[in-house]
Amino acid sequence: MSSLPIKDKVRIRSLYDASSVIYRELYGDEQRYKYSSISNKYLPSQYESILDAGCGISLFAENISEKVYYVGIDISLKSLSLGKALHSRENTDYIYGDIDSPPFRAKSFDKVYSFTQIHHEQDHLNTLDILKNLAQTYLVVSYLKKVFEEPPDVPLTTLEIVDGGVDWIGIYSAEAD
Repeated sequence: MSSLPIKDKVRIRSLYDASSVIYRELYGDEQRYKYSSISNKYLPSQYESILDAGCGISLFAENISEKVYYVGIDISLKSLSLGKALHSRENTDYIYGDIDSPPFRAKSFDKVYSFTQIHHEQDHLNTLDILKNLAQTYLVVSYLKKVFEEPPDVPLTTLEIVDGGVDWIGIYSAEAD
């Protein structure tokens, strides 16, 4: 099990802290395209609980029902604060934390999503395993094409690979293989 060194996580956090106020303007359309690329059957339904791992300013929260219990986790406190200000509603929690050591029990969420985050991980397979263990049904992960020229081969049951514009989006079963 290998996580990024602390100095690298601090560098990433600093970059996202600095860009949080302009992130929506820079990447909002790109992110919304990814969300629209996912078939409806993998999007959260009313009354489900979801984790948005590496949520940033929580743009994904704009695309889901207010009846979904949304939890966002990120290492950028500024991004979390802005996300909370932009998407303040019931059924929403924001956690300042690291997805390599999440403060949740196994199978805590119906579905887990992680958009444009996995390329920051030193051992993306370990991170995928951590995220899969938090989900009851599906794990949805996007892979930045600049880093992953092809959808990565992962030891998970792949349900679908979608072209999400600048990312590949992998949809995996979270149920036992």
